[in-house]
Amino acid sequence: MTSWITWLSVGLIAAVLFYAILSVFLRKPLGLYISAAFHVILGILSLPSIGVYVLGLAILELLVGIILTDKGLVLNGAFKGLKSVERKTYLILGSVFVLSSGFIYTLERGFSMLSTGVVKSGFFSGNMSGAVPEIEANGFFDNAFAPLFLSIGILLFICGFLKKP
Repeated sequence: MTSWITWLSVGLIAAVLFYAILSVFLRKPLGLYISAAFHVILGILSLPSIGVYVLGLAILELLVGIILTDKGLVLNGAFKGLKSVERKTYLILGSVFVLSSGFIYTLERGFSMLSTGVVKSGFFSGNMSGAVPEIEANGFFDNAFAPLFLSIGILLFICGFLKKP
């Protein structure tokens, strides 16, 4: 049976996600920064289970907030398009996406090694016989955010280097 604190945290994550979506439609970057801060806190509190995904969501909210804050993208409340984005913005966002991909992959790998290490230590402490369980770390494609962020970061780098200064 799921505890009440789990339902509370999932409800808060969903409510803050709804607030972030509403902030995008209203073009309010401050709302995205607030929701990203809440998702970082809730992601850290729920790290072994869904925390990595919530942290990935917080990174997406921060990046959309940065894009909405960029004066080249917002003109009198109307979205102008990606043609006006400066080369430096492409390179900064590409760096953030690549670093976020590495950070999320490192967290995922560390927690998977930690959880399988607990199984192995339980095997040895219980004086069990038979084959010792293997410690398996999650691969790069086991988390949906790591390859997605890496590919978006590489695309942003390519766009940034192809754009004329």
